[in-house]
Amino acid sequence: MSFILRTATLSLFFINTAFAAVNINTAESSALESFNGVGPATAQKIIDYRATNGEFTSCDQLTSVKGIGAATLAKIKPDCITQDGDEPAVSAETATAASAGTGSININTSASSELQKFNGVGPATAQKIIDYRDANGEFTSCDQLTSVKGIGAATLAKIKPDCTIEAQ
Repeated sequence: MSFILRTATLSLFFINTAFAAVNINTAESSALESFNGVGPATAQKIIDYRATNGEFTSCDQLTSVKGIGAATLAKIKPDCITQDGDEPAVSAETATAASAGTGSININTSASSELQKFNGVGPATAQKIIDYRDANGEFTSCDQLTSVKGIGAATLAKIKPDCTIEAQ
């Protein structure tokens, strides 16, 4: 019985952390690197800024960190919080931009550099999309991207506004 309880508890922990927002006031480098557009160097800059200036009062304050501009902030905000238990606050501008995508990135023909323009897609995921496409043929819908390892419902929701399978 205790084995089952431990297994269930661990499963819930990993499910919860997989979908959890990142607290920029307490996160270590590896958690900060989970943000789209944040690599090891920028993660360290966030940590250094926090150590020098104290806790962030909002995710918008990340633009005070050298190397984080408006475009990177827009990628970070959907997963960013400043206090545990908070929900990410996506600005009206970001929400409008996400819902009013261009539908201009064709997942059947785009190269890696173009696929990386999707919110939430970096070089590794772009290559997985290409590998999946090469192994299985053209995608029949953007929803089929969830068949690519590493793309779940949350990432698909970020991708869909700009995704197409139609020739432009």
